[in-house]
Amino acid sequence: MNDCCTLPRRDGFDVAVVGAGSAGFSAAITAAEAGARVALIGHGTIGGTCVNVGCVPSKALIRAAEAVQGGIAAHRFPGLGGSVQLDNWSALAASKDELVGELRQKKYLDLLPAYEGVSYIESKARFDNGALIVDDAPFKAGKIILAMGARAAAACCLNWTRKSALRCKLILKQKASAYARVSAINGLHRSMTALR
Repeated sequence: MNDCCTLPRRDGFDVAVVGAGSAGFSAAITAAEAGARVALIGHGTIGGTCVNVGCVPSKALIRAAEAVQGGIAAHRFPGLGGSVQLDNWSALAASKDELVGELRQKKYLDLLPAYEGVSYIESKARFDNGALIVDDAPFKAGKIILAMGARAAAACCLNWTRKSALRCKLILKQKASAYARVSAINGLHRSMTALR
């Protein structure tokens, strides 16, 4: 990472983007293309959740599972036969890891040098009394964009009762049911479109 990283400038940045995932990169690139001096501040593996542990690896494994399921289901159709099974989990996991590494390299690391206005800073960032702190020192930036994603957390500050918890559960169940209906309709629409 040292080849793409710079230390914070003494005169500050026009924009500081905290978070080096897809949203952070998009914000940093957009600001740089508009002429801003941008600090892209990331902590941990560059690329964020989607490319490293979320969308990309999970979809790679889901597609592999679909291939196995398709082979198993082939016998339902007259004239088709065949079977597919998982022979080598280590090889499948390695191919998933290779895909993740390739996308991280091409979509994140290799892009940084193309944007002179973006300086990548590998560090934790936090706020203290309204000031952005990077490497335990105040960090000057005209604007700050927070693009760190989100984590689920319990609403500990709310005054939950059994009745309100049950009502919340019912609302979530209704929303999940409505989402499932929309997903099923969208899936059917995609299937019908593919058959045309």
